[in-house]
Amino acid sequence: LSNGNNTNINYLDAGNNPLLLCIEVDDVAWSDANWSDSVDSQSYFSTDCSSTGINENDLSNIALYPNPTNGILTIDARDQFEVSKVSVVNNLGQVVFTEQNDVHFPMKINIEGQSGLYFLLLETTNGAQAVLKVTKE
Repeated sequence: LSNGNNTNINYLDAGNNPLLLCIEVDDVAWSDANWSDSVDSQSYFSTDCSSTGINENDLSNIALYPNPTNGILTIDARDQFEVSKVSVVNNLGQVVFTEQNDVHFPMKINIEGQSGLYFLLLETTNGAQAVLKVTKE
């Protein structure tokens, strides 16, 4: 959305997007004041979304097994990141698991629900984020 004309956008609907984390805008304060009701709780506005994620090369340091899983999933960030929040979201955008503030690795979680595609969202204490795909058989 960063285009120099944010104040001319009369309507924004970015809800129901569980994997949408950072929305790059012209002015964060203006966007928060005018669009905060139009985005999901995990989404936030920034003037630079390019530096908010975990580097793709660092994702290899996150162990996620077994994947595909029958429901029991082990996550290990191998002390590479100070993770403050772990969430699992189904393909309908529903959060099926969240652990916040007391994240310890390795972590075992039980993905309850139907077989299908799920998304693991990791957030570090400095605000970096990563999304990993998980398949439940």
